[in-house]
Amino acid sequence: MAGSGEPNKFLPSEVLGSAKVAAESAQTSLGKQAENVTAALGEVKKTAVEYVDKAADHVHSKPEEPPKSEEGVIGNVKKAVGDFFK
Repeated sequence: MAGSGEPNKFLPSEVLGSAKVAAESAQTSLGKQAENVTAALGEVKKTAVEYVDKAADHVHSKPEEPPKSEEGVIGNVKKAVGDFFK
């Protein structure tokens, strides 16, 4: 009894029963976490494979020579610099 100054006494079967319940609960939680990690890993792998495939397709579809006309900011800068030296 807590009020009498005596320590709480538990039967060994009660302690073992509680330990068994706690162990089963932990095992269930860990099992579910392992399933979640496995599923997430599968998604990451699938996404990585898709990116690698897209990159390979992009590399193999590039033309051998760069385009002849230069457009955009770099083309305009080259034109302005070239006109400056004329």
